[in-house]
Amino acid sequence: MLTRELIFEKIKSMIIQCDASFLQEIFNQPKLLLENYLKIDCDNLLQLFQKVDENNDILIIGGLNKLENDDLKFFVEKILNRTLFVSSREEVAQIEFFKVEPFLEINWKTLSETSRVGGFHTDFWASPIPPRFILLQCLSTDPKHPHYGRNQYVPMNSFYQKIENIFGTKSSEILQDTKFYYACHKGNYHQFDNGQTARFHEFLANDRTGFDDFSLLSVIRDVALSVCEDFVLNKNELVIFNNHRGLHRRGEASIKFETKDLYQSRHLNTLRFY
Repeated sequence: MLTRELIFEKIKSMIIQCDASFLQEIFNQPKLLLENYLKIDCDNLLQLFQKVDENNDILIIGGLNKLENDDLKFFVEKILNRTLFVSSREEVAQIEFFKVEPFLEINWKTLSETSRVGGFHTDFWASPIPPRFILLQCLSTDPKHPHYGRNQYVPMNSFYQKIENIFGTKSSEILQDTKFYYACHKGNYHQFDNGQTARFHEFLANDRTGFDDFSLLSVIRDVALSVCEDFVLNKNELVIFNNHRGLHRRGEASIKFETKDLYQSRHLNTLRFY
């Protein structure tokens, strides 16, 4: 059989979009992974994924159906050859389902479900070793797609470069060494970034002043917004990005009501891995 070339394009400076419809053949019959033509496709996809690891690019994968949990695990473990993240919190599943819900008060348990803007953060920032990569699959788009339910991602190198441009050459070192207090995590302090792994949540960290006389959380948020990549997932698309070397958030979401209890909103699955 003739080999096929994985179709992809770099639609923005950091965003790689690819069509990986060949994966459906493998999910339907996993032993096909060993077929030569599919092996080449998988190798090409791995090369794109490597850019997420090395360059902090964002990889958006289209051409798929809604993937069941077993398919998502198979994709990470067998095709990407990576290890799934297992949270120390028993209530956290390996694959989590999230939907935007109305009328929620914001607290640390509802941040992923509220329609309000999410804060810039890294997933599982308080874990001994946070997951290196985050995968999201969009199951249902926002009712006002593509204008709402968008995502933003900023790599740490771009973030620090902008910080230095604004506040001077030593400012990035000061910020990197800053320790934020998190009341929701047994009152522990966590360093913003040790050079290997960023640990931060904008909405859960204590506010600090004294960063050139500005609120430090405001500095992080506004600088991150100034350099972040903005993107939106279409239905069934996957995105993978680096959780150790970047901050991400979800933009404002909308809800379409029929009644108080009957509504449409954005749904997704998320999976974390090393």
